[in-house]
Amino acid sequence: MTNLEKLTLFFQAENQRDWKTYQNFLHPEIIWELHEQHEQDVSVIYGIDDYLLKIQQAYRDNLHFSCLHTFSTMESRIVTILQNDFGQLSCDIFEFENGLIIREYEYLL
Repeated sequence: MTNLEKLTLFFQAENQRDWKTYQNFLHPEIIWELHEQHEQDVSVIYGIDDYLLKIQQAYRDNLHFSCLHTFSTMESRIVTILQNDFGQLSCDIFEFENGLIIREYEYLL
């Protein structure tokens, strides 16, 4: 299975709130950089437990998203443009190591 296929399944698990399946796509040393609309506002989340806590908090309002575009110039890095139910956009860059997501950069647009 390619990393792009894994990312598609990861997104499905996220939208379905299937956190058990979702965490299986995350590397134990996952780092998630969340860049707010103001460049100085950056949150860095380390590890699966904190990642899951942060993502579950983000979905407490029963929010869903869709992937509008996917770009990949190399197997280990995939760039996406995501849109939530409110029309808010983000650019998310996923880096893979040994088939697992090891780093995510999320830029809220």
